Amino acid sequence: MQLSADEILILYKFCQDLARSAGAIILQGSKTILEQKGKQDHGVNEKKNAVDLVTEWDVRVEEYVKDKIKESYPGFSFIGEESYSSGEQTPITEAPTFCVDPIDGTTNFVHGFPYACISIGVIYQKFPIIGVIYNPFLGQLVRSARLRVGSRTKYLPQYHGLKGHGSYLVSPLHPTPLRLPLSTPAPLRSLSEAQVGVEWGSDRSKQVMEAKARSYARLAGDGSSK
Repeated sequence: MQLSADEILILYKFCQDLARSAGAIILQGSKTILEQKGKQDHGVNEKKNAVDLVTEWDVRVEEYVKDKIKESYPGFSFIGEESYSSGEQTPITEAPTFCVDPIDGTTNFVHGFPYACISIGVIYQKFPIIGVIYNPFLGQLVRSARLRVGSRTKYLPQYHGLKGHGSYLVSPLHPTPLRLPLSTPAPLRSLSEAQVGVEWGSDRSKQVMEAKARSYARLAGDGSSK
């Protein structure tokens, strides 16, 4: 299947609209969970090793996105986090393929922290050409697309024909796309000036946890752990 430049532009717009409509379901799910918080049955189960939380809303959002894609692009392949985890492992081929994480930041979503989003990407000829990230809680949309026309490459932040590269941010306060990064980061003179974040991961075995704790102590400790 070959995609023309115009078809990729339409696909780019489709992904943005789909992310926004799916975001409404994410907000609905968060509201429902918070309203039912404290009740014995509120649709929340634990993932493996109790590291992350999965809810019925992950599946609900993914199924919604998958159905919408089938309506508009029945010939495209689909890879979703929830369906992939359950054994539906679609290989990446030359064909256009949607890659979707329905709720990225499930733990935040379950606990009502407004830092969760839906991520939608499109791979074409084994190369990522479109990426859309939407946080419905903050109304922020990060989008990026790359369009190949013959031997040339055009990057599509907002409209067809703009040359260059990069990603753009759209928010309620800034409806005009803002190119990222919003400002050039200042050089980091030492690690003491950095904000260090740690993700412990899914392997909580004693050996792995101790190794990660030692690494964190070297990064953020007072030096006595050396």
